[in-house]
Amino acid sequence: MASAPKIRPRAGWRPAPTLALALATGCAASAVATMSRGQELQLPTILRPGSVTPEIVDGPNPYRLRRAPQDPALLPRTRATPPNPTRKSVQPAARGAEAALRVQPAPLRRLGAPALTEPAPPPPRPKIVETDPWAPTGLRLGGFTVRPAMDVDAGYDSNPNRLRSGAKGSAFVRPGAEVAVESNWPTHSFQGLLRGSYSAYGSVESANRPEAEARGDWRFDMTRSTQLVAQGRFRLDTQSPQTTNLPFITASRPLTWRYGGTIGVDHTINRVTFGLRGLFDRFTFEDAPLPGGGSVDQSDRNYNQPGATLRATYELTPSVRPFVEGKIDARLHDRRIDDSGFARDSNGVGARVGTTLDVNRTLTGEASVGYEQRRYDDSRLADLRGIVGDVSLIWSATPLTKIGLRGQSTLDETTVPGVSGVVTRKATVEIAHAFLRNLTLTASGSFQRADYRGDSLTEDTLTGTVRLDYKLSRTVAVRASYSHERLKSSAPGGDYTANIFMVGLRLQR
Repeated sequence: MASAPKIRPRAGWRPAPTLALALATGCAASAVATMSRGQELQLPTILRPGSVTPEIVDGPNPYRLRRAPQDPALLPRTRATPPNPTRKSVQPAARGAEAALRVQPAPLRRLGAPALTEPAPPPPRPKIVETDPWAPTGLRLGGFTVRPAMDVDAGYDSNPNRLRSGAKGSAFVRPGAEVAVESNWPTHSFQGLLRGSYSAYGSVESANRPEAEARGDWRFDMTRSTQLVAQGRFRLDTQSPQTTNLPFITASRPLTWRYGGTIGVDHTINRVTFGLRGLFDRFTFEDAPLPGGGSVDQSDRNYNQPGATLRATYELTPSVRPFVEGKIDARLHDRRIDDSGFARDSNGVGARVGTTLDVNRTLTGEASVGYEQRRYDDSRLADLRGIVGDVSLIWSATPLTKIGLRGQSTLDETTVPGVSGVVTRKATVEIAHAFLRNLTLTASGSFQRADYRGDSLTEDTLTGTVRLDYKLSRTVAVRASYSHERLKSSAPGGDYTANIFMVGLRLQR
């Protein structure tokens, strides 16, 4: 292999930094080009002292340069050394491999030009965090999660009609179904529930009765601080054949309907949230059938109840939000004078204070207490007033034990002659303990007092229930329960007792 030619500098020549940089840049570029073709690299190594341009000592100098420019970027490109005839050329296969290793620049796209690729796929749905491995997963239908369920219960009731005397027990079967719907939208929300059942008694057909309930809650996020809310509700129930509001025993259980809606707006300013609601409910009662035939008209009990509430809530902490609420409403009957000759239309006002709680998910719910008063159009009916409240709290004492407390105090209507209304207070305590993740024992007890204002009549109802739930899978569960119900009335012969045994099967998705 031939040795590289030597370069001697001319006399008096000193290499300037700019020229040295230019030479280094040119030599590096030539070396890269030469090595890429598999050729030997031949560079000048010695400069002649005092010369302006380098010269090759042996042979012509292909790298001869004139005075280098001051800016290295302006340095002209150098030509590679002629190929060495003694070295073998690169094979075509090697050239193909070399071309494959070259990095191809991405094509540039003009600003504003449409992309040539397909649009990006939608983001995946967020995973739902499951807190209960035995809970139903539901069905994902578009932006909703639907959870359907079916129930079949059977058992024995010692007093199906809750009669004071002459009670007759009967076996029964109670099929039912329900559908719960919940939205999965990034904004706004919807929650709905629809359930219904029918109880059929083999020995006491007069006790057969349906039950149904429907509710839908909407929230529309207008802005970050303003939400529009709405609710629709419906409930179908029955009256006992020996209710206090009827002076006789009916042949079957008359139906009652309640349906209505709420619309309102919530607006938040810093830590204070103001909520305004408009409400409307209608209550209707079916005619009561008589044992010997015929029926009794109950249309004098039908009424509408429009109203409005205003609530101010202060976020003391994210877990504690106390509030104050005011309420006004009216009860307007279809017939101004009832069958007893009283004008029962009334206007009501009330106020209450309370708080919502969410303390580390250990204590959650809402509790409030206040005072309410109703004034009737008929001067013979005294004003109905009293303490009202609403409590719904759940305390997770341990990961396996939960304690629930519910309480409610309301001012209700009645048709008892000379009685303004009924102050009803009810409290319920429920304890649920999970022996296993799929085996839960629940015990509950409740006490209710109905005080008829304008009369000495009071009715106390005590109920106790024990229930065992066993989940075979996410979709199948079985249960068994026992309930005892007792009514104690201040009226002679107004007491009754009932014992209910029941087993059931639940299918859910």
